[in-house]
Amino acid sequence: MRDDPIPDETVRLVVEQSNAERDTFASTVDELSGSIERELRFESYLIEIPQSAVEDLCELSGLARIETANTLSITAVEDSVDSEVDGKEVESEADRKMVESERANVDESDRD
Repeated sequence: MRDDPIPDETVRLVVEQSNAERDTFASTVDELSGSIERELRFESYLIEIPQSAVEDLCELSGLARIETANTLSITAVEDSVDSEVDGKEVESEADRKMVESERANVDESDRD
């Protein structure tokens, strides 16, 4: 999608920030003709942008990770879950998937 976007199609992405300011990020998403659908935990956001803007989004500094929402099975509205994963309190299934994804990334980097 980054290399071969479909014209006039949008994509929902989960974007995790490493050191970007929320207002700056929100304004950038707006400039890319996108929107922040909702704020997730762990400095992450569910956004929707045109596929043609994915390349520009990937070039932004201050972002730790970008994944499609489908990869993490995150929707615009989530039910509350209230539980813990690895000692971190999670309030939704989206948060649970983010923590589990972070754990998988750490496990993978430990193998290297």
